[in-house]
Amino acid sequence: MKKERVERKELIEENEALRVQEELNRMLEDARNNIQNSENVVLKYFKTVEKFPLLTREEEVELFKKVAQGDKEARAKIILSNLRFVVSIAKNYINTGIPIADLISEGNVGLMIAVDKFDYTRGLHFISYAVWWIKQAILKYISERSRLVRFPMNRTNELLKIEKFMREYESKYGETPSVETISRELNIKEKDVQILLNRRSKNYVSFDDTIYDDNEATYDEFLNIEDQTVENPEKTIMKNAITEEVRKIVESLPEKEREIIKYRYGFYGKPLSLKEIG
Repeated sequence: MKKERVERKELIEENEALRVQEELNRMLEDARNNIQNSENVVLKYFKTVEKFPLLTREEEVELFKKVAQGDKEARAKIILSNLRFVVSIAKNYINTGIPIADLISEGNVGLMIAVDKFDYTRGLHFISYAVWWIKQAILKYISERSRLVRFPMNRTNELLKIEKFMREYESKYGETPSVETISRELNIKEKDVQILLNRRSKNYVSFDDTIYDDNEATYDEFLNIEDQTVENPEKTIMKNAITEEVRKIVESLPEKEREIIKYRYGFYGKPLSLKEIG
């Protein structure tokens, strides 16, 4: 037990954050590629991200100041401290039939985008901003996977290989690989690469498009929907952060508009209709 506490402390050391983030990325990639051992790898991932403590508002601001100066370790530390939220959000979409490792991995992409776009000077709580990007990344992936069902199996596998290669290439070189590069590296005819990419683009969902969604001992326990009578800590934090930001926005409105919104949406108790407010 003592050894475990030491390991937890080392995991969040700032000069180790980038290394740990890379290890977790490899862990998820292993789970996505090795179906037979996926559950064990994902369970290990769950237990690892639970160890990272949440950041205080002050710690968050200080780290984002460093991120603004190009500090990659600070960026990694913010990401590590928020990975548990990605897991919490990803669990909501396990009924899509997509492996949880895929959902988490794509949610992490959204988290990283949020870190890079976040403006800490506006006084917002980071997670209230990041939730939207995490959900969008997951929903975008679900949307892309759903139209793959209409592909012949061999074409589906080729497109998945292309998309994986493109993600890795863009991450490494900061640019999209050419059709020629994809063809050469994956040994797929250029003509076929172009056809697949064209089909992909027709069904592409942009991060800027809004998608509306209506809807610890074992691996299964991590995936089970939480008991609705018990408040999930991650969801409570996200809910409170978002509520706080909404209140800030409402308070910045002119008095008349502010009062109408407060009565309309139940800030004073029961929501009222516009007729009742009038």
